[in-house]
Amino acid sequence: MRLRPGLKEFANKMECVLQSHANLGRHWRHCDKAFLATRLLEEVGELVGMLLTEEEELGKQSKFLNYSDCVLGECCDVANFAMMIADNFGGIREKRKVNNAN
Repeated sequence: MRLRPGLKEFANKMECVLQSHANLGRHWRHCDKAFLATRLLEEVGELVGMLLTEEEELGKQSKFLNYSDCVLGECCDVANFAMMIADNFGGIREKRKVNNAN
């Protein structure tokens, strides 16, 4: 299957974010549902807060990132926690094991 260009770019950004946090501690496979769900909700809250913040105001708060970079980063955080939940509890890992066995 060929990924759409936007999806491929987003997935690459998600992976960059994951790799930048790889040395921070435990792998998501060791996280329980409550932890991952709580973190997902926190990240959704951050994203919504950012979307409701005027671009000019956000620019004052962050000297290093522009608005679109901030939004993209928060979207990646939300998507990564959703992916972690899907991997741990949504059957993705089991499907990967079956596909690798064949």
